[in-house]
Amino acid sequence: MKFHTIFSVGMILVLLFGTALSGGIRNQDATMRGSNQFAFDVFEKFVDEDFGENIFVSPLSISMALAMVYNGAEGDTKAAMADALALEGIDIDEVNLAYRKIMTDLPKIDPRVTIEIANSVWARQGMIFKQEYLKRVRDFYSAEITTLDFGAQTSVDRINAWVGEKTHDKIDKIITELSPDDIMILINAIYFKGTWGMKFDPAETQKRDFHRLDGSVISHPLMHLDRKINYYRGEDFQAVSLPYGENKISMLVLLPDENVSYKDFLNRMTRDDWNTWIGRLHERKGKLALPKFTLEYEKNLNAILKALGMEVAFNPTQADFSGMNGDPSQGRIFISEVRHKTFVEVNEEGTEAAAVTSVRMKMAAAMPEEPFEMIVDRPFVIAIRDNETGTMLFMGAIVNPA
Repeated sequence: MKFHTIFSVGMILVLLFGTALSGGIRNQDATMRGSNQFAFDVFEKFVDEDFGENIFVSPLSISMALAMVYNGAEGDTKAAMADALALEGIDIDEVNLAYRKIMTDLPKIDPRVTIEIANSVWARQGMIFKQEYLKRVRDFYSAEITTLDFGAQTSVDRINAWVGEKTHDKIDKIITELSPDDIMILINAIYFKGTWGMKFDPAETQKRDFHRLDGSVISHPLMHLDRKINYYRGEDFQAVSLPYGENKISMLVLLPDENVSYKDFLNRMTRDDWNTWIGRLHERKGKLALPKFTLEYEKNLNAILKALGMEVAFNPTQADFSGMNGDPSQGRIFISEVRHKTFVEVNEEGTEAAAVTSVRMKMAAAMPEEPFEMIVDRPFVIAIRDNETGTMLFMGAIVNPA
């Protein structure tokens, strides 16, 4: 078998953390359809920006982190985020319930597959956030909410330690510093480990020619299977589905034909195409040669999310996150950075993968108030009160100060 075109790890992204959700936990509600549409929308942007490089992302991690932020958005910002996340017309409670169902059901889907999902919110000490907002992210997303001194390096270390713990040390860092205007960091972490339902024999792994996108050829280890596999022959590509554990989660591998433009193939994939192809998979005897690999991937998502219509959420003067801001006089909250980092290793035993998405919220300085003028030259009222209890000790109406 000759592999003429590069095997992109991006091809398995939805199976691990995206479209597999609808097949795995049979969740067909509007939120999950939107989440899967977002997966393809965001993947197309990744391909456009990083074509020619390995791409591996977790749409679920990105969308869940942004869903926590979405709970605090209002007005045009909320509408823009709903459009980008493909959640238009869906009640926020339905969105939250769907993500809570994922967090509850997905880790239990297969006893032979490990899936762990964790969320956290790190808030700047002294900032006031709406308690209702914090309660929603705690109740629906099981987010650990911690208040920190953002001026201390130990706070950076603590956040990164949480990331390392939740990804089993596959990702050890998501931030390097906290700036004076940072007021909140929201993080989602996902860890996956699955053994093949049909394992590759290490003795069959052989170095073979792998043809890269630029036409160069390298010698690379390819794992081999010779057995019945779920297979589909499309018009200009081949596809196989490789199960993990008890066949509740699988990896779909798509290989465009030699004469097909790799970029065109990636860009024209749609959610409907994907569902059609999965429905046509059937067991067929054949031989498969699949590269083993390990890689890490990191990306700032600002440009991608802006291109999807979320630009207003990044605008310091227009973003509306009043749903989380407990005191508007503090200033206007906006998204300053969305960062995504992943790890994946595919070998004869199975697949281990991790993803972390962080959303950095900043506070734009409040507009300076105009100086006021108060000339008490007419009848006025006074009160003497206990500021702690609010008890009024004295009150008066002064009409003649003479």
